[in-house]
Amino acid sequence: MREEVTREKDPLDPIVAGLNALGSDLDSYQRAFLNNILSNIDEVIYVRDIDINDPMASPYSFISGRAEEILGLSRQDLAERPQRWSESVHPQDSAMTVKLFKELLQSKQIVITYRMYHQGMQQYRWIEDRISAKANPNGQVMHIYGSARDITEQEETRLQLEKTSQLVTRLITSSDQVFYIVTLDYLDPLKNTFTYLSPHVEGVIGYSVDDVRNDPLTWLNAIHPEDVSSVKSATRDMFKSKNPGTRVYRMKHKLTGEYVWLEDYIVPILDEEGWIREFYASARDITARRTAELERENLIVQLRGRHDELMQFNHIVSHNLRSPVASILGLAQFLDEKLPPNEVAETTGFILQAALSMDELLRDLNTVLSLRSTMSEKMQVFLLSDVVASTCLNLKEEIAQSSTSITIDIDDNADQLFSIKSYVHSVFFNLLSNAIKYRSPDRDPVINIKVIRNQEDVVISIQDNGAGIDLKLHKERIFALYGRLHVDHEGKGLGLYMTKTQIETLNGTIDVSSQVGYGTTFTIILQGAQQTAPCFASKKGF
Repeated sequence: MREEVTREKDPLDPIVAGLNALGSDLDSYQRAFLNNILSNIDEVIYVRDIDINDPMASPYSFISGRAEEILGLSRQDLAERPQRWSESVHPQDSAMTVKLFKELLQSKQIVITYRMYHQGMQQYRWIEDRISAKANPNGQVMHIYGSARDITEQEETRLQLEKTSQLVTRLITSSDQVFYIVTLDYLDPLKNTFTYLSPHVEGVIGYSVDDVRNDPLTWLNAIHPEDVSSVKSATRDMFKSKNPGTRVYRMKHKLTGEYVWLEDYIVPILDEEGWIREFYASARDITARRTAELERENLIVQLRGRHDELMQFNHIVSHNLRSPVASILGLAQFLDEKLPPNEVAETTGFILQAALSMDELLRDLNTVLSLRSTMSEKMQVFLLSDVVASTCLNLKEEIAQSSTSITIDIDDNADQLFSIKSYVHSVFFNLLSNAIKYRSPDRDPVINIKVIRNQEDVVISIQDNGAGIDLKLHKERIFALYGRLHVDHEGKGLGLYMTKTQIETLNGTIDVSSQVGYGTTFTIILQGAQQTAPCFASKKGF
């Protein structure tokens, strides 16, 4: 029978005692090792044993070593009064933290950001707290595990960025400019992807943000055809220089159909390899400013023209009038002498002839000056075909005698005008009569009249097969006052000058192309003369 071994005499006791001592040493070593690791990270790791009667006062069973540095509360502070953590939370964040802590006790995980007063720094610091709960088999939370870290710098940066973003948003929404960011296509730099576009774009050009984003070419396609080449050229120059630049162009408004002047300031953004991959840009409506600039430029041109006219008048007065006045003065001196009756009559005749010449010159000048002072004449709606028919009727005898044939082609949408009818009639009369007068001796005159509409302008072309004009010699004299080109024909050189003056008074332009021996073509553009009312039937041919 085996002898019973008492507890005192159990030979395993020293071994058990040694193992217990070793386990205790290992446990202490593990805890020390764990604390050493946790003390070297920038977070406070903690464990709380939940007191179901007073959860907010639940004790901390473990807190890592950097609590005082990060939270401003030592382990001892929290061991003596666990509530000190929640009591240090900013009053504005307290209710939110209590609410989320209660949700945590429903076995949830939370991430909460709040401000906590740091006793050592004497200021509030931003804390990010990640907490998870561990429940028993009955579903009751018994422990919570958390890690808290100081995110003050990150949060202040975020708040500053948010504040800046709000400021930028307010500036963008309150500005009269369209701000946009464009990412460029690698294959086609003119094909844009708008990564940002301010909503103000719809008020400026009528296109919504979605319109432009859904079709990257919408912006380019809306640019005025006459401005596309300059926009592309400016863009190419920007790619070469890689410097910010400004583009000015017209864009067609989606809703009104009218062109809006835009000033587009673009800043190219380079990638690491120095290639332009994005544009930061702003575009603003400068229609009013551009219109004023164009009006100013037009006024300067008009003033320059007036100055040239005054110089012409000065030349005429100082030279053309000087001759008859000198003749009258010289002949008058002869009358003071005792002359035979026959010489007196002859001298008187010369004086009368000089006076008539001077009177004729003054009448011509008065006619020219009156053209500039009759703009108040009533503007009216009329058919251009009626004016042409009336002009041909007035020239019926000249047309018949010269065997002139006239073809008339007036588009229906260009027939009806809103202008000064007498001026338009005068223009056609002068140009048609000149075409007949300066016809070629080798063939019967043929005159082609064609009128079309180009957007809001009316374009009139009068082409003949006459003698033609040597523009190399006479280009500057064609529309000049007393600018006679043919000394073998009657005339004073007033017709084309008056024609040009009347057309300019109607806010139009006139140009000429010609070839000696083949004929001449006058092209007239009446800007904004088109009337929007329904047209009547136009007349074709004469």
